[in-house]
Amino acid sequence: MYTPKGALMNKKHIKNSILLSLLVVFLFIPTMVMAGNGLKKALFIRPDSKERFWDITEEAMRAACEDLNIKFTVYRENNDPFKTVQKIQQIAAEDDKPDVVFLKPVGFTLPQIFRTLDDAGVDIFTFNTEVPEIILRKTGEPREKYKRWIGRMHPDDVGAGYRIAEYLYKRAKQKTGKKNDVVNMVAIEGANMVTPSDTRLAGLRMVVEKHDDFIMLESAEGYWEEEAAEKVASIFLRKYYPGLDAIWSVNDISAIGIVKAIKKRGLQPGKDIFVVGIDWLPEIFEYIKRGEIEASLGGHFMDGAWAIILAYDYKNGRDFAQKYGVSLLSNTQIIDRDNVETYGSKIQNMEWADIDFKILTKTHNSKLEEYEFDVLKLLD
Repeated sequence: MYTPKGALMNKKHIKNSILLSLLVVFLFIPTMVMAGNGLKKALFIRPDSKERFWDITEEAMRAACEDLNIKFTVYRENNDPFKTVQKIQQIAAEDDKPDVVFLKPVGFTLPQIFRTLDDAGVDIFTFNTEVPEIILRKTGEPREKYKRWIGRMHPDDVGAGYRIAEYLYKRAKQKTGKKNDVVNMVAIEGANMVTPSDTRLAGLRMVVEKHDDFIMLESAEGYWEEEAAEKVASIFLRKYYPGLDAIWSVNDISAIGIVKAIKKRGLQPGKDIFVVGIDWLPEIFEYIKRGEIEASLGGHFMDGAWAIILAYDYKNGRDFAQKYGVSLLSNTQIIDRDNVETYGSKIQNMEWADIDFKILTKTHNSKLEEYEFDVLKLLD
């Protein structure tokens, strides 16, 4: 039987195409099998702080990593930017590098950290604190100058300071009955020229500017610490009381110190002086239940776990930036006497093992269309 030469070539071409197609399929099988393993090793560089807030943040991140089969390593930095850079350089030089480094973006050494990890092929995800504008001018947004800086997430700290200040103002007006009189307030910040202390304080100042009858008599640093805040509050009370109605606090641990100062002066917090905080520390809820602290704004202790989820999906080909961008704001809410019984005890007795972090990822939950980073809904 005669077969034209062109037909013979066509058959060879078809045969080769089939073989090539099969080869491509087999080459892609390992990728499909490995889906979900794009993030195997995570490193968290956390502040070496006594604040319970960072312990809770670490616990949440560790729980997420356990559910997602990620090796989780923690390095505590002692607020020395140069030692942090040295640690980053050490990490970059290791053979067994982490896939993603998670860190709070603090200090003028941040561009050097980005550059070192970018050159080493290690992804970076920053969270908890907004990168200062002066640093962003050097680094650009994530994935601009440093491609390995894949994203950042932080609470709206200006909004946090604003919302808790607005709550304090309204509560003081309501409880004191000073509808036609001023509310005199002092503020205890964290540390001057430090984010998020400055940004939260900026939110407070916006509320002061909004209400002519909300007067900020003075502000001073409490350095994020209970004992320091107690000393500053004692000075304020000697200086201004009985003309003082409220004390705004940059964080919960400082608010606890303020309450102790009020009690030592023989006054009743929640009646003579009104106090608010930020962070949702577990111990704060007992103060809210007793009416000694009006409210706490928080939920951002979950930012580290949310960052793990976003990076995990990103490393598995589901890029959050396509829908949400590379800079995300986390969800914060207020817990006061109206909802503390519902949520306070749940946060105090949080069982991280009860949360299935897999269903919060798009890699493992095909029905998940929107990330819902809402801690109260998670608790429900």
